[in-house]
This record gives sequence, structure tokens and C-alpha cells, in this order.
Amino acid sequence: MYKVSDYYAPALDGGIRWNAPDIGIPWPFRAADIVTSEKDGRLPLLNDFVGPFVYDGYPLTPLPMPDAG
Repeated sequence: MYKVSDYYAPALDGGIRWNAPDIGIPWPFRAADIVTSEKDGRLPLLNDFVGPFVYDGYPLTPLPMPDAG
């Protein structure tokens, strides 16, 4: 599933592989059970991603939750 804001523009397409270890998400399933498109399977890992975002090499951490009170 993809969220998009306009028509598909291949020149602007990009992303990172869903199971990049540096993202730090403990997925509750085996990678072997996941089916992705060939295009998504070729996406780079987070460490190899070249784009407009700065990544310092450390795994991502959860955002602090606001107080419910």
C-alpha cells in the first residue's frame, strides 16, 4: 500500500527497503513470508539511501509520547 499525493512520477520515486536493520523495527513476522514488488525489493537499505534527508547512522528510536492528562 502506498500513500501518494499526485500521479506517479518515476523520476521522483524513491524509498528504503522495509526491513532495513537500521530502522530498528522488530517486525512480528519472517522476512521470507513477505511478498514485495521487484521494484521495492531493489530499494536501498537506510545506510545506502541517497536523498534529501540526513541520517547519522544510528538506529531510529521511538518518539516520546505526549502526556494524556
